[in-house]
Amino acid sequence: MSKRVEKIAGAIMVDGQQTAETLRCCHCGMHWERQPGSGTVRGYCMKCNAVICGNPSCMRECKPFEKWCEEVEAAERLKIEKLEQTAEGIYIARR
Repeated sequence: MSKRVEKIAGAIMVDGQQTAETLRCCHCGMHWERQPGSGTVRGYCMKCNAVICGNPSCMRECKPFEKWCEEVEAAERLKIEKLEQTAEGIYIARR
């Protein structure tokens, strides 16, 4: 059986010195310090092939963080497209 390789996503710096490395949840983007043996339940998404934070919503559904960001950006673009500039230069949202 092959050993899973965890990709280091960041670092905790104190006074310019790296004190710990962090992992990043592939579903929500949360960072945490890797602490083997801490008893904290984390997970691994087989579809994303990456670690997840253990939050119930991240464990329940596979939605990569990048896809979630794209959906939020698309929703914001739709809001902007619904705005209309009047002659006075005031934005009014259409309903």
